[in-house]
Amino acid sequence: MEPLIGIVILNWNGTADTLECLESVTKLVDANYRIYIIDNGSVKSCKQEVLSAYPSVNVIELPINRGFAGGVNVGIKAALADRADYVWMLNNDTVVERWTLQNLLKVAETDPSYGIIGSKILRYDNRSIIDHAGGKIYPCMGRIKHIGSGKRDLSQYNSIRVVDYVTGCSLLAKRPVIEESGLLPEIYFLYFEETEWCIKASRRGWKVVYAPESRVYHKIAKSIGQKSALTTYYFARNSLLFIQRNFPLLLPMAIFWWPRYFVINHLMKMRIKHLKYALMGLHDFFSVYAR
Repeated sequence: MEPLIGIVILNWNGTADTLECLESVTKLVDANYRIYIIDNGSVKSCKQEVLSAYPSVNVIELPINRGFAGGVNVGIKAALADRADYVWMLNNDTVVERWTLQNLLKVAETDPSYGIIGSKILRYDNRSIIDHAGGKIYPCMGRIKHIGSGKRDLSQYNSIRVVDYVTGCSLLAKRPVIEESGLLPEIYFLYFEETEWCIKASRRGWKVVYAPESRVYHKIAKSIGQKSALTTYYFARNSLLFIQRNFPLLLPMAIFWWPRYFVINHLMKMRIKHLKYALMGLHDFFSVYAR
């Protein structure tokens, strides 16, 4: 019997992107799936437009924005309640190929220890440029890095391999992984939640794997903007929160390196607003989480 996959897509004020994503998802081949759209407190809910175009989709409306993890967790719980064998987290600002999901499943089922599997993420506006080919964690510096980001895709990242993390832009998780590791940590609100999830799974013996034949095309930080000051705030705060929660002995080292990325870098580029938001993130980390 084919495994059932719950596809969880989070929408926040991005109905047009969500509809384009669904157009590609509904063309997936050789996969048994149910789609869950979580409208995360949008100014105008996407429910009416989604159901008008795709009446079989499950749309769940949330009254407020619960952050990335908070919204996705609602979808995960709905998928598990429907007896899904896998949950596929997929960003709404993506489009997928017909075989994207099937290629994730193919890798997932080659080894029972493979618990979390991620796609090759390419840029929507230039599909020869890589955004993510697996991830690497540098806990001493409080940094995470998308492997291959910004490089031209010359097949240099075309091998299946175990990585530190994969991005929640396209992340397939087996049901037992979720049952053992729990839901996504909602403390972050935005960024680092799936990275911690991968660590928790790895520490329970599951492998986090990059599947290069599964390709996703990403518009990149469409919701709040890749270069927005708000993005800077969450990265500045959550980079330290992530180390505190997962590598607490290395927190002093991460704090030592923090100014290099969030003060000096912005000063050199005269990004004063970003510097201000980074310092706000630092303040909030120490005042709220590091007591």
